[in-house]
Amino acid sequence: MAIDDVHRDFGQRLKALRKKRRQSQDQLATTTGLSVDTISNLERGALTTRLTTIAKIAKALDANIGDLIDDRSPASAMPAEISELIDLLTGRDTDEIRAVIDITRTVLSIPSRKR
Repeated sequence: MAIDDVHRDFGQRLKALRKKRRQSQDQLATTTGLSVDTISNLERGALTTRLTTIAKIAKALDANIGDLIDDRSPASAMPAEISELIDLLTGRDTDEIRAVIDITRTVLSIPSRKR
């Protein structure tokens, strides 16, 4: 894997995790003490960084370093939108979850499964 690919992949995982945590670049910059430009450049894969900075970012996102550097990590295993949907449904009762499933099936024109 080329070094540019490593930077790009890191940036994509960083951006996905930041969005999953519902933080803006500005909020993450403030929490980590980095500049917004630095966060932006990291997300675009245009900047390299030290492991200590990655650790600082991971802590600010309530994540593990592996979530940012390992593509097999759970944080990067699914799109941010799926993670957001899971977060929205977590703690809901079965009837509410079933209603969301039924609405989704209707919107996507997918027939209901037998229960």
